[in-house]
Parts: sequence; C-alpha cells; structure tokens
Amino acid sequence: MVKSTYWREGLLDLVFLNQDVADIGDATGLRGSSTANGLFLSAHTADPGIGGAQGTNEVTVGAWPSYARVTTSRGVSHWSRTNNFVFNVQTASFGANDGASAVTVTHIAAGVAGSNPNGALIYITQLTSPIVLAPGVTLQFIPNELVFTER
Repeated sequence: MVKSTYWREGLLDLVFLNQDVADIGDATGLRGSSTANGLFLSAHTADPGIGGAQGTNEVTVGAWPSYARVTTSRGVSHWSRTNNFVFNVQTASFGANDGASAVTVTHIAAGVAGSNPNGALIYITQLTSPIVLAPGVTLQFIPNELVFTER
C-alpha cells in the first residue's frame, strides 16, 4: 500500500506543524492539537528501528554524561515542510560531548517523551554520514540541516 502525496504531506503538517489535514472526517478535517505539546529529538548510535522506542540505541549518559533529548515545538517556529520533507527552522543543539571518549551518532529521531526510554518514536532519520563526537565536540543541526521525510 502506498500513501498519496496529499496524505504524506498532511501527516507531516499534522505532526510537525500542528496543522489540520483538511477533508478528513468533518468540515474541519483531522485537527491539530489545541495545545500542542512538543516533539523530543533523540540521538542514536544505530538505527532504533520502526518497532523501537526512544531509548533503543540512544546515546547513553554513561558515554555522554550531560546528554539530554532536545525539545522542539510543533509548529512553524521550529519546522517547515517542502513536499514530503520537514526541515528544522531553528538550530537543534544537543550540547557538547562531555564524556571521556568519542560517541558516534548515526540517526536522529523525533518522539513523544522528554526522558522516558519507552517513549514512542514518530519519525527516524538516518544521517547522511555518521557524526563522530570527540570529547568537547557539540552535536547540533543548523536550520535546514535536520530532515525528516514521509515515504
């Protein structure tokens, strides 16, 4: 089964931009949240997989003591969409690796929980190439550098 362009773009608008998807259900469509809670970005050392949770292959505080998920808002202040791609509008910074050794990040995910390892993943993106963070190096994504897609 394949999703139409309308539905792929509608899903991205609903999840990342908190915008209604018109013409589904009643006259208002499939509605965004009246109070949109955030999305939480997590860094992963391997693919968490479509059945994984936010804690699956996530960077550990043992390797990177100050690591924490990045909170973003659902809306145009944090995300933009072009076709079936969503881009970050603001810099997303995980901070510097303050561990004793390098940490390699291969995937970034957007999920529903700020810290719960069992939080649901919504979207996963594989980085173009792994990022090796030596001690003191900051993991950040400048605007339009972090991309999620709906296929």
